Order: sequence, then structure tokens, then C-alpha cells
Amino acid sequence: MDTLMESIVSQKRLNETGIIPEIFEPEENQERRSRDRETILIHYLKSRIKKRKIKRTFQEYGYEIKKFHLSKVGTVEYAQWLHPLEQPKDITKSGIDFYKTLLRSGDLSIDIGAHTGDTTVPMAIAAGAKGLVLAFEPNPYVFKVLEQNSKLNVERTNIHPLCLAATKKDGEFLFNYSDASFCNGGFLSEIKNKRHGHRYRLKVKGGNIERYIRKQ
Repeated sequence: MDTLMESIVSQKRLNETGIIPEIFEPEENQERRSRDRETILIHYLKSRIKKRKIKRTFQEYGYEIKKFHLSKVGTVEYAQWLHPLEQPKDITKSGIDFYKTLLRSGDLSIDIGAHTGDTTVPMAIAAGAKGLVLAFEPNPYVFKVLEQNSKLNVERTNIHPLCLAATKKDGEFLFNYSDASFCNGGFLSEIKNKRHGHRYRLKVKGGNIERYIRKQ
């Protein structure tokens, strides 16, 4: 009797710790748990294969217009790039308020590496229609989306997009990207992680910003 009670207590403790619960689970529960693990593993492997294919295959992606209804700001439109490796971008009142601490209405601001414009747009709203944001983005595939964002919200923004990298000298330069559709990359020498895997090259134009502004 004592041995049986010790066995029951021991079993209860093991179940509570979760160390080896399968030993005491009904067989159908073990089978269901096994199937769930297999489903998760298959889903993970499919996701990895799909992502690898995306990274290795060149494709141009469009955009969709998102609308953000912001308190005391109104409706702000934003062109979201549909590249599958691009994270969803949000335009927020807190982001606009942050730039308002740095900019006044009518100010000039420069956004270097503007990408699709997720910092450019709140920056431009902070500076207002009487201000100006120069948005530099050398990647021509991303630039198309940035250019679209410059055409939105024109009643409250003034964005001038430039398909240029900010460089000391004018000329052509090689950027390196981690995927064949050029979502994430830059100057290879500026990428600190030496195992970066940015093996896809894109030729871009660069220009000296100070000289550019002086010419205007």
C-alpha cells in the first residue's frame, strides 16, 4: 500500500513539473501532441523555403495606400510597399509630435536613406506645407514608393524625393542587399556584421548633399 501511494505521489509531482507528462497522458493525447508538433514543424519548414525563394528571386513589387486617422491631425495616407520582406509601416501621432519637437512650420529637413518614406511623411507633416523635406533614397525600386508618398497629403506636406545616395563625391556606387529584390541593404563597408549575407549588388547614383543644396 505504501509503495502504491509513493508511486501515485511521485506521478503527481512529475505531472506538475511537466518534465515527462507524456508517460502519464492517454495515448490519444500523445498522438494529438505528436501531430501538432509535426504540423508546426512542416509549417516552419515551408515558411523557411518560401522566404529563401523570395530572397533569391528578383521581382518588382507595388504598393497599397493605407489610411491613418489621427487625433488632432486628421487622415494621413501612406503608400505601403508590398515587398514580402518589408515590415508594415505605421504613421502615428506620437511620431509626428516627436518631429514637432525638432522642426517648426516652414523648416527645411533632410531625410537620408528615406526608404519608402515612413520617417519622411511624419517629418513633412511636422514642417507643414510651407516647409520642405528633401528625401534621399538611391534604390530605384524603393524610390518609386517614396515618390508616391511625396504625392500624398499634399495639403499638409512638401516632400521633394531624390533618387540619390548621400556621398562625398558624385558618381555611381555599388550597394549590397540581402535579397534579390533589394529590400534591405546599403554600403557593404558600413554593414558591421561580417556574416551579413548581402550578396546582391545594385548600382546606384550618389551625390554630395551640400553641393546639391547650394546649386538650388
